[in-house]
Amino acid sequence: MQVLLLLCAIAIVSLCLPKEHKFHYSYQIDKPWEYSLLTAPFDIPIELDTASASALRDSIVRNFVNVYSFDRTVSSKHLQAVAAIRSGSSSERLFFVGQLREIYRHGIVDSETFSRIRNGHLPYVRQVGEDHTIVNTPTGDFFSVRSAYEYIDSLAARNNYHQSVYLKTINRYLEPNILIDSVRSNEILHQQLQKELAPIGMIQKGERIIDRGNVVTPQVKSAIDYLKKEYTDNNLNSYESKYITLSKVVIIAILFIMLYIYLAVFRHNIFYDLRKLLFVMSLLTCFTAIFFIGVSLDNVKASYIMPFALVPIVMATFFDSSTAVVVHVVEVMIASIVSTYSTDLVLMQMVVGIIAIASLQEMSRRSQLARCAALVMISYSICYLAFFMMEKGTLNGISKYVFVYFLINAIFLSFSNLLIYVLEKMFGFTSSLTLIELTDLNQPLLRQLSESCPGTFQHVMQVSNIAAEAAHRIGANVQLVRVGAIYHDIGKIKSPNFFTENQRGINPHTLLTPEQSASIVIRHVTDGMELAEKSKLPQAIKDFILQHHGRGLARYFYAQACMNADGKPVDEEPFTYPGPNPQTRETAIVMMADATEAASKSLTNHTHEAIASLVSKIIDGQVASGLLKDAPISFRDVEIIKNTFIERLDSLYHTRIKYPDQITPKKPESDTPAEQPEAPAEPASAASQPR
Repeated sequence: MQVLLLLCAIAIVSLCLPKEHKFHYSYQIDKPWEYSLLTAPFDIPIELDTASASALRDSIVRNFVNVYSFDRTVSSKHLQAVAAIRSGSSSERLFFVGQLREIYRHGIVDSETFSRIRNGHLPYVRQVGEDHTIVNTPTGDFFSVRSAYEYIDSLAARNNYHQSVYLKTINRYLEPNILIDSVRSNEILHQQLQKELAPIGMIQKGERIIDRGNVVTPQVKSAIDYLKKEYTDNNLNSYESKYITLSKVVIIAILFIMLYIYLAVFRHNIFYDLRKLLFVMSLLTCFTAIFFIGVSLDNVKASYIMPFALVPIVMATFFDSSTAVVVHVVEVMIASIVSTYSTDLVLMQMVVGIIAIASLQEMSRRSQLARCAALVMISYSICYLAFFMMEKGTLNGISKYVFVYFLINAIFLSFSNLLIYVLEKMFGFTSSLTLIELTDLNQPLLRQLSESCPGTFQHVMQVSNIAAEAAHRIGANVQLVRVGAIYHDIGKIKSPNFFTENQRGINPHTLLTPEQSASIVIRHVTDGMELAEKSKLPQAIKDFILQHHGRGLARYFYAQACMNADGKPVDEEPFTYPGPNPQTRETAIVMMADATEAASKSLTNHTHEAIASLVSKIIDGQVASGLLKDAPISFRDVEIIKNTFIERLDSLYHTRIKYPDQITPKKPESDTPAEQPEAPAEPASAASQPR
């Protein structure tokens, strides 16, 4: 199952990788290059910059002289048509045919070309000669249709032919016979553009184009423009693109495998718990996939806006700081393979992640998230300014929008509590904020416990205090221990009078057999689970209810049963708690604290030696009975816990100074009564009942 989960994570993240042809650089001439080193993925010609090339191209096109060709069929067709007219005299016909032939010999051009000729912009045109070569022909003798008509009209007036029928219809037979040869013109224009706009140099494959901080020159911009065009047109070598994608998939797989190795070696409780492993991989996969999608849309904004610190915050909330750091490293390294700012991203996000984890080491208030968000924004800003100054040596040109991105990032982080709540409900984890809420004495279960079982309530509060201190000293989860200790005996609510701390004179066990008494006392574990299920307490708290006695014996009643058996063997099972034995350091601490605090009530002499002897006897007995064998707790931890219990019980049962009997108390001058001697301790026999 772990392998399947790994493969799914690699597949999902790989499918979300940004496409290789996405071009995400923004640049301007005479502005510093803000990205990391850019090298040529293929040979790139150095061309004129876009503005210069555009100006040169416009100049060439504007001054280009087209190629024209004579269409002899036009003159032949119209001359035959005029000659065929029989309305006038033969002299008129010969006059107009001759003038028309002369005009067509000089040539008629379109009105636009004639306008350029008249303005002096077209002193000559190119024509295709008889040997198919291009020759320049002067344009001074060219006519337009209108100028040709005016010319014939003026000559006709001189020869008294202004009323001739030929003159009235001659306009029909005037048509341009010198036409633009668009095919030859485009060929020559294209050749001229290629020659004038040819590359002025070449950047070889793998050669440096520009590095961070360098100014973008017109030549460099030309190279980047060419690269952008190739990316946009998707002209990259398909095999090269596939190899790049494959290499990224391999790196992603390596990073995920490294995370698996860490969890398998150092965090068995996560690696072999599918629910926890699914949580870790799902969180990392979803976050990385979202980042990849953001990079596809805008690489720069995604790198700065994406709240990378969110993942370690969630991990530290549900697990531990070390695991949070490792997951954060994997997260950042995966993100760096697609980020434009790969170096900056790794260093900046590592700093921010560690600061976020450190600021929420013991998250006990929601306001800490706001403080964490503020620290993250400050850290981002300082790191960005440091990188900017290191690369450019000045703060000139710094982008103010980057700090807006950092602010958005911090706002996302401040709402991480909502994500923590959702994940807590989805995966059944318990956050420190939930634990804080459970310590509220106005919780229905705790109010019922304090009202129905005042002695038990005082007992669990004492256990909570000494257990939390011990957890702090060995590095266990203090808040979990505190809450687990408070709730571990809630099952006594259903039968409070059967427990010594709640009795007031009458002991109902005197009327029961040892087996019946043991059954009632042991039942407070199952009763506690019923109440916990009804109140929807987290599983982590239920574990304390089940495990605070482990598979231990109700020894008082077992001893009574043995005395009543007249030497016959007594089955231990009816006197054994359902268990299981403590599975974590936290439940083991509460087991030791529960037994130690309860037994300390039986002491009549609360000297340091007596307390130390009692604590050692109780805990050594639990170790010898194998009750702690399933808990990941060391002998060193056990010794620290013993010393902590002794110190706390010493403080709890400290001896007060007695007033001399011979001194007659004087009437106090104020309303505050004088301190009275402490009442004598409860007889040892009173503490011999089960707890």
